[in-house]
Amino acid sequence: REGSAQFIGSAKTAQKFPLVVATSAHIPAMLPNPGVGHNIVGEVYEVDDSGLEVLDMLEMCPAVYERQTVEVQRTDTSNSEILTCESYLLTDFHQELLQRECYATYDSSIGPYVPRSSNVSEKRPYHDTLFAQVKRITKQVWTSSS
Repeated sequence: REGSAQFIGSAKTAQKFPLVVATSAHIPAMLPNPGVGHNIVGEVYEVDDSGLEVLDMLEMCPAVYERQTVEVQRTDTSNSEILTCESYLLTDFHQELLQRECYATYDSSIGPYVPRSSNVSEKRPYHDTLFAQVKRITKQVWTSSS
């Protein structure tokens, strides 16, 4: 159930959006506040239904991130074609995230990757640590079974 994806090209959002690093584990979050932040630079892929299911699971959609339609402008062609794509946005967030530094792209220069092994202990399995991080950035109440 891996799905398949085909690289379409490089692009940036047609509108500005805030892209913030939301947790100490350097989890990025694109916030649904058009006109704030930067035109976010990224890549466009065509993904089949199975691949989309996998992405939804990775992005914890719809529990944490919500998949929304976003227009992007191709940056790797001379015609600057506009495409309608889907992107994952954090819709239920604490307003103080809007006060954080906004980025135009998310890469390793923003901060060190925090590997899963650094977030795990016998008393705090990874999913509990991840849920604690998510709980700090969203207004949702999270519980986990352990």
